[in-house]
Amino acid sequence: MTDPKPTLPTRWAFASLVMPFAGIVCGFFFALYLAPLLPSFVQPKGHGKDLAWVAWTWGACCVLGLVFAGISRARNERLRGVTWTGFVLNGLLPGAALIAAVAFLADWLQVVANDMFDGFFG
Repeated sequence: MTDPKPTLPTRWAFASLVMPFAGIVCGFFFALYLAPLLPSFVQPKGHGKDLAWVAWTWGACCVLGLVFAGISRARNERLRGVTWTGFVLNGLLPGAALIAAVAFLADWLQVVANDMFDGFFG
């Protein structure tokens, strides 16, 4: 059974394509103008704190872009290639963050296991 012919305009799909780029622009704006106005306990510490605001804003916009692409797919909008491009473009950053988090967790668990069993076999 095939999907019915899509007849809805491609609004949500194009919105999903815009979100990663809007996230970068909004992140730089937030880091330069709004982050210094926040209380000190909210602000990240150390080098690259402005880049941290850009990355968090960019990531949040990519997740929102994935939601928009899902809405576009659920509505069965025209130009399905735009919808799937939105999934790919918005999924790269959260996917890379997830892979990096799993890799860091695996490295940390290996270090903990080596330290824990070092006294038994050393």
